[in-house]
Amino acid sequence: MAEISAPPTQISPPTREVATCQNCGRMLVGEFCHGCGQTSSVHRSFLKEIADIFRNIVNLDSRTFRTVLNLFFRPGKLTRDFVYGKRVGFLPPFTLFVASVFFLFTYYSLVVGPTYFAAKQYTKQELITDAQDDVREAQETLSLSRQKLERLNQTPAVGQKPSATREVLRAKSDVATDGIRVAQAQQRLARIQALPDGKITATGDPLGISYIYNGEDLLGNGTQDILFEIDAIAAGITAETGNAKEPEPVRLARNTVEILFQDNRQTTFWDKSAQLISLFAPSGFQVDTPWPALNQRVNPNLKDPKAFIKKFASSAHSFAILIVPASLPFICLLLIWRRDTKLYDHVVFTLYASAFLVLVFIGFTILAHWIAWADLLDYLVIICVIHLFFHLKHAYQMKYTTAFGLTLVFGLFFAPLAIFLFFSSVVFLTAI
Repeated sequence: MAEISAPPTQISPPTREVATCQNCGRMLVGEFCHGCGQTSSVHRSFLKEIADIFRNIVNLDSRTFRTVLNLFFRPGKLTRDFVYGKRVGFLPPFTLFVASVFFLFTYYSLVVGPTYFAAKQYTKQELITDAQDDVREAQETLSLSRQKLERLNQTPAVGQKPSATREVLRAKSDVATDGIRVAQAQQRLARIQALPDGKITATGDPLGISYIYNGEDLLGNGTQDILFEIDAIAAGITAETGNAKEPEPVRLARNTVEILFQDNRQTTFWDKSAQLISLFAPSGFQVDTPWPALNQRVNPNLKDPKAFIKKFASSAHSFAILIVPASLPFICLLLIWRRDTKLYDHVVFTLYASAFLVLVFIGFTILAHWIAWADLLDYLVIICVIHLFFHLKHAYQMKYTTAFGLTLVFGLFFAPLAIFLFFSSVVFLTAI
């Protein structure tokens, strides 16, 4: 008789604790909560948090990196995708713009100082070429002045008419002044030829307007040279009019040059601005609008130029967002013929374009620590124009000729108006 075996014992699977979301309490299925999107990996470690932040910054798949990369190399596609709903994985345009502005002013406040920007440098041959051109131009001017004086001396009216006599005196003053210019240019050329070969390291302004070596301005655009030109103009006016009193425009020009050419290591840009405003408006400004309450609020702040400039410098970054409403009307006007676009499209375009300008300016500011602005400005303008061209073309699906024409119109006409409107708005909001 066969033995009947007992049925095998059924082994129950091990019980597992069901994980729930720490944020909303829903059951977790996978790495993220299907309700609120929070990750299942929750920690309370400071080191892990720092590691997560660093990983998100350098991660090639991060939203910031992907957005900036597309903004630089495919701006039109980025704008068009965002407008038509492809937004996962990209930073919103307003967020990117605000973050870039915040980084710009943070970088300036923490890093940029009076000695931050590199000065323009020249080779000896470049300086010689410029000095030779100055000598040639000064000699040609002197030759023309002498010829004019000879013609005037041969005029029969000289000595008979006061106007002809004053004209001769003005010509003699011009000849004397031009002779001094020739001598100065020749002396400057001789000093440059005595310099060591190669690139000359010297102090100078970042824009390359002047170049100081051992206390001598080798380009002829420094304070002393400009003051000499102002004095020459004043001498000519005195010789022609017979009035020894210095004209008011000459005095203002001389004081303006002295203020602008102050040492940047001792006087900041805002200090120079306050001094210039005090020079031309000693008692400040006064506005008269149809609203008395607004006049009472604005005018006290405009009476003290130094206090106003200080307030403007400290609060200007707070109004950086105004560049968007200042530019938006011109973008709308530029594309008013496009019936397939909406205001939202122009807002996204303007925000991404403004963010690009801020990011590019940050990059060039970093480079300006080693390379002078005089060598960078041309590239900055070229990059911004090319970016605007491709941004317009691909964001609004235009032809090359149409995009080129709109870029030209915006750069020549609308951009200066937008910049003026932006600064006017910042000044007005600072004053109130």
